[in-house]
Amino acid sequence: MEKYVAQLIADIIAAKNNVPLPLDPSLIDEERYPIPYLYELENSLPQKMSALFGLEKEQFPPAERLTEAQIESLVDAMIDLWAAFNFAFDPIEEVPTHFAYNLIVNELDEEHTYISEGACHIDFCTGDAEGCALGEYCYCLQHQDEWEKDYEAWENRSEEEKQASLDEFHRKIAEN
Repeated sequence: MEKYVAQLIADIIAAKNNVPLPLDPSLIDEERYPIPYLYELENSLPQKMSALFGLEKEQFPPAERLTEAQIESLVDAMIDLWAAFNFAFDPIEEVPTHFAYNLIVNELDEEHTYISEGACHIDFCTGDAEGCALGEYCYCLQHQDEWEKDYEAWENRSEEEKQASLDEFHRKIAEN
């Protein structure tokens, strides 16, 4: 398995050569799209990450057949590949490596829109802890009680207090 993993890591590194060329800025209406990646977001079709990278999910062995060191190496290589394509794997700090491996491998079957600058953050969050891909590591699950208290406190405010709070929020945004 060691040789296979080494070859797979070499394939992952080589896949960085599949990064699409950026759009020619002269072809983009700067008035409508002051930032080129906005054009890409609006006009590019989502595609499976496997097609974008040139790597198939089936190339990745089940985590159970890998050592912890092999899993770590593959996760690191894939996160580097994601970064080359401007995708960010957000829960990396919060989940164990074997769990991150399975998330990353399964994401190869999911569609995303490539952008040539900035980053497309993939956090696996559905906004609902029930059925979340992050399972016990779900951010929503960890903060659900806190958010419910905040919501209840908001609901108990008068309409005037709510409006004053929203006005303050918009004022702060306008200042920045």
